[in-house]
Formats: sequence, structure tokens, C-alpha cells
Amino acid sequence: MDDLKLYEKNKNEIETLIHTVRIFSDDIGIEFGLDKCATITMIRGKLTGRGNIMLPNETEIHELEDNESYKYLRVMEADDIKQSEMKAKIRKEYIHSLMKELKSKLTAGNLITAINTWAVSLYRYGAGIIQWTKAELQQLDRRTWKLMTMHKGLYSRSDVDRVYVERDQKGRGLMSVEETVNYESHSLKKYTEGSPVEFIKTAGKIINTNSEDERQEYRNHQKTERKQNWNDKPMDGQHLRQTEDQAAKETWQWMKRGCLKRETESLIIAAQDQALRTNYRKAKIEKSTNDPKCRLCKQKDETVSHIVSKCSKIAQTEYKERLAFHREKVKLLWDFNVQTNKVIGARRPELILINKETKQCQVIDIAIPGDTRADSTV
Repeated sequence: MDDLKLYEKNKNEIETLIHTVRIFSDDIGIEFGLDKCATITMIRGKLTGRGNIMLPNETEIHELEDNESYKYLRVMEADDIKQSEMKAKIRKEYIHSLMKELKSKLTAGNLITAINTWAVSLYRYGAGIIQWTKAELQQLDRRTWKLMTMHKGLYSRSDVDRVYVERDQKGRGLMSVEETVNYESHSLKKYTEGSPVEFIKTAGKIINTNSEDERQEYRNHQKTERKQNWNDKPMDGQHLRQTEDQAAKETWQWMKRGCLKRETESLIIAAQDQALRTNYRKAKIEKSTNDPKCRLCKQKDETVSHIVSKCSKIAQTEYKERLAFHREKVKLLWDFNVQTNKVIGARRPELILINKETKQCQVIDIAIPGDTRADSTV
């Protein structure tokens, strides 16, 4: 028995009710925690002082002063819920928890899991009770984004929708504070509507939601809308659209596992989303006067895909690096000219694996195209 809240019409009746609770508590071996007990008197919705309540053992339950509050189920209350106090407290705890996780050495996937578990969950508990405004929640999401960027958990120009898409759907898997509060408020509303207790139904009427969907339908709609917004963006969603039909499930295992360093994962995702400041992005997105053409070959638009696998100026230099790898039984040659008795034009294979024992060699040709050229290369 804990966290009891007693109501009566006058002081005599409340003293009788407290006496009944005290007898029951004594019978089961529980004592009153007087340091956590308090009383208030309200007449027509206004606080009215009636003094402390004396107990038979000559102790007393003190009456709250005008500027005091008490904690009931972790929520600060008096004549009403202390909205401002609770918001300030939750914000402070959220930022404190977020900073602890960002200062850790967790991998990218574990960092997101820790933030969702320890930081975002602080907002779940009071959802529907603490009256957050849309602007307050959006501001906190922006603060989260900024702090993660400062600690290399996000790239500054990464797509915001992809950050909140689940990891098994090729996103980062972070939970939005705004969406979390909206979902929990919606769930609480549905619970009160379905309750057989009339008092609970009445209490649920103060919870405002913007949807009549069932709980799971509402959550699925949130997820679908995020991914669709990401997919519809001309540059940020380009990689998703171009690889949707050709990328196997195993292609995205690195994302689902989340084992990379946060800096590495952020950079890869920024490259996929065309968020790196190439000439093409400067001209098309930032609306600068830069020429969108590649600064090396001057022929094609300087996109991430072009730099990684298409630029003719670095096709035979940066894309390749000669290598000789020796072991006792084998030797591996990379990008070496093969001396032949006859004139052969194409005599520089990607790899030559030489078996020193059998005196045999294998010629291996490798293609590593950009994601958008995988089908045509195969």
C-alpha cells in the first residue's frame, strides 16, 4: 500500500479516514512516512488554510503552504499539477542523461539505444498529464540534434527524417521526443476511453489527441510518414530510391547491428543522403553561384556518387593502389602488368593469386561500382 490520496468533505471526516488508514497500516506492519505526507484544504477551487492534522500518537501531518507542493507518483502537485516545475525538472534530467550518453564511448547503435532508453523515456511517463506544447517538444528535439552533432553522433546536414526511421528500415532509430509524447498521450486517451470505470473515462477527457486511430495504427502511421518524407526528398532520399530494388537484406546489416563508431556511421549516412558539401549540393540546395560540375574532371555534376566511382580523373589513381602481398605458399599481386610473349592490350588484371607450391596462378577481376550502378555492372 503506497501513494494514497484521501478526499473528504471536511476536516472531521478526513481525520476519521486517516485514522482508519492508520489502523490498517498498523495491522500490516507499515508506518506513515510523515515526511512525505501533506494536507490541503480547498473550498470552491481555492486553497484555504485549516491547519495541520493531529494523529493519536501526537505527531501531525503538516498543511502545505501557498508556495509548497508534494510529489504524487513522481508528479509535483498542490491544488493542481505544477506544470512549470515539472517541465523544468524533466528538461534538466533529460539533458543531464543525454550528455552522459554522448560523452560515453558507445558505438553508434548502442548510443541510440541508450538515448531512447534513459533520456527519451523521461518524457514517456508524464505524457498526457504534463501539458507539453508542440513548440516545446520540437525545441527539445532540435536541442537533441545540436548536442548529438557537437559530439559527432550526427552529421550537421543529415536528413532529419532518416534519423527517426527505425534501424531495420535503414534509418538511425532515434526516438523523437515529440512523437513519443504524442504516442503515449494517444495511448493513455484510448485506455481511459475503454475503461469500465466512469471516473477514469471522465478524467481522460482532458487529454487532447489529433487522431482517432487505434494505438498500433497510430504508431504505424508515425513510422510510415517519417520514411515517406525521407523517400520523397529529391537529394536526401535519392539513395533510398535508387537502391530499393537492388539492395539485398544483407546490404543493410551494418546499419541494423550498429557496430560502427558514431563518427563513421554519421559520415557514411551523410554521403548516402548527399549531405556532404559537394559543388552539386552548393549549387542546387544552398543556391550558391558555384559551378555544380566536378572540380577535377569538369565534365559531370560533382555528387558523392560521382566522386566515389565515376570521376575519370581519379579512375586510375585514387581508385587503385598497387600492392604485393607475400606469404610462404602464396603471393598476391594487385594491379600489376603481366609480361606476355604476344602483344595483349588488357594485361593488368585486378588481382593475380600465385600458388608457389603448384606453380599456378588465378586471374581475378573485381568490380566495385557505386550503389546506383550495381545492376549495370553485374
